Amino acid sequence: MVSFAGGQVNLLDVSRIESGNLSLELSTFTIGEAVHQVIDQFEPVLHEKQQEFEVHIADENLMIKGDRSWIVQIVSNLVENASKYSPEGTVITVNVHRRGLEALITVSDQGIGISLEDRSQLFRPFFRGNSDLTRSEPGTGLGLALVKSIAELHGGSVSVISEPGKGSVFTVSLLAASAEEAA
Repeated sequence: MVSFAGGQVNLLDVSRIESGNLSLELSTFTIGEAVHQVIDQFEPVLHEKQQEFEVHIADENLMIKGDRSWIVQIVSNLVENASKYSPEGTVITVNVHRRGLEALITVSDQGIGISLEDRSQLFRPFFRGNSDLTRSEPGTGLGLALVKSIAELHGGSVSVISEPGKGSVFTVSLLAASAEEAA
């Protein structure tokens, strides 16, 4: 089992996602509320590592149509990784804003960063980075694969900008709800 802020994900869920057989429970909700849910749940983890959140939500009313529990899963995986691979006393930044028809969620850290070689495989299931620092942290190598698959199931995408020693910036792009869906 892989734990996340909203529950448990097991290998059967991963298999369903990979095969396209996962059914989504779609609703329209504000992305800011989902992000705040994750922030609230991860505060104790960051406090323990003497890390802090910086949260910027440009539009608290920005809505998306999706499966809320899986969107929470995406944000949870990104925040968990940001904390896990960042040293004590650093800041994890979460930004939410609109760009055209997209709702963008960006999670930035001041962590170990990711090599170009590892970035090319980063979203593959069971991939773990090749650095000693990455290998010293517990994990299954499923978190970022799930982020990518879930984002794609929602018609979105995920990207990363990173270099070793300079942290990472992960951006998830999802379709913003139309005015009709938001009403």
